[in-house]
Order: sequence, then structure tokens, then C-alpha cells
Amino acid sequence: KTPKSVCYTPDGSKIMTGSWDGTLHVWDASTGALICSPLSSQQNVGGIAACNGFCIATRTASGSGYMIRFWDGISSQALGQPLQFDENDYPDIVALSQDNTRFAVGTYSGKIFFGEIQTGLMGDPIQAHSEYVDSVCFSSDNACIYSCAGDWTIRCWDAQTGKALGHPIHSGAHSISILNDGKRLAVVGLGTIRVWDTQAFFWNIEKRSSHRSIENTDRARVSIDDDGWIRTSEDGLLFWIPKEYRESMINPPLMRIPAGEDEQPVRIDWDKLCHGENWTRIREVVA
Repeated sequence: KTPKSVCYTPDGSKIMTGSWDGTLHVWDASTGALICSPLSSQQNVGGIAACNGFCIATRTASGSGYMIRFWDGISSQALGQPLQFDENDYPDIVALSQDNTRFAVGTYSGKIFFGEIQTGLMGDPIQAHSEYVDSVCFSSDNACIYSCAGDWTIRCWDAQTGKALGHPIHSGAHSISILNDGKRLAVVGLGTIRVWDTQAFFWNIEKRSSHRSIENTDRARVSIDDDGWIRTSEDGLLFWIPKEYRESMINPPLMRIPAGEDEQPVRIDWDKLCHGENWTRIREVVA
């Protein structure tokens, strides 16, 4: 029947299609030949995810909820046990680790479910976001799960424990993907592509007691709260960003594509920042 979804394997050698009749086909990308007999998920295939090693995940309706199944695309055998989700946790996004051992599922309820493919065992779900999860992906070493959602945050999680790692990055994002070097995260949203240094999640604003000022010689967190305030690591108010400048804020670990013809990026010069008891030095800095 007519294909409903399609994707390439990472090496580009094979194409997988999910059809309305509930079957999954694997094709040779060069010749168009069918590589293995159709894999049946018994009900309509709603989505496909693939990763290195040729592991496949399918999503189907199942009673009053939904089911995720994993397949070996070469042997046509099912992997592990199917995962069941209730109707309130619609599993919209599926990510597979690079070594084909773990999975992460993002849902409309803002939760992320994660666990092992072979056993089907899942840890306690993460209430990762306050809105629906748009995208999830694994780090190149499979140690972290990255997610973005409708609450305009990008988060980093421990793939084994589900513990939050670092701080949220406040940025409108609809899709994320880790680059092969594991050091950069490509983010699509708000009409631009942003490439983040993954260390941005771990940047902290530190106060040096000897200088009584904010330094960024180590790492600096440059996240803007909903009300426009940038805060210290102790949650103290640092300074306020006017609303008209917030969307154009460019953080140090960020590259923006395109740079923007209609607006000028706004950057913070931390070397000249005056705050606290030294706020009166602003006249000297400006001069």
C-alpha cells in the first residue's frame, strides 16, 4: 500500500518505508530492490526512526493507547518487548542510541521515556518539559539525551538515570541533532539554524570574591528568564534585558545561521560588565 513515512539509514545505503497497511519495508537505496520481507507491526505504522547498526523503531496505535516496537532490519526479527503508552502520553518522537542499545521517546505530555531496546525495560519517565516534546536525540557517546519542546527550552539528561545535566538553554527550537564530533548541537527554530556548543548546558556564572565582579574566564551561563533577567548561579539578579533585544541575544557558545539581515545580534561584553558594589564604575567603562 501507499507509504506513510520514509527514512534513510545513516550510511545512505538503505531506505525504510512504513505503509498504511501496517508493514515496514527495507529497500536498497541504489537499485530500489526489496532487501527483506515486509515487517508487520499489525497496525498502521505511524513513524520510523533509524540509527547506526540498522535498528528500526515503529509507532502504532494499540487499543486506547500506543505501542513502540523495535526491529532488526537485517534479520527482520523484533527486538525486545513492545513498549506501551497510554493515550495521554502520545509517543511522538523516538530516538535510538548510536550503539543500538538504548531508546528515548518524547511525548505530547512533555515526558521522556528511556530504557534498553533488548529488554524493553524503562526507567521512571522524566517530566522533561511543560509542553509537548518536539525532538530528542542521543549524544555521540550515548551518555546524554538532548531534548527540545514547546516550552522553548533545550535540555540535557543523563541517559542512564534521567537526571538533568546542567542548565536549560532558553531558545525556540523545533528540531535538534547532534553533530558527529559530539561537541555541537544543531537546533532548528524561529526561522534560523543555531549551532550550540554542548558545553553551554554547563556554563555557570561565577562571582570572584577578589574582584567583586562577574568573570567568564571559566564558563558563563547566559540564559534569560521569561521576565528578561539574567541571574547569577546563586539565583541573584544580575541585569535585565529589554524585551526588544532578547530574541537577538547571541550567547558565546552559539553560531546562528543565517546571521540575520533584518536584525543585529546582541552580545554581552562580560569583560566590561560592572555590577554589585562596582556598578558606579560604569562611567569609567563607557568613557
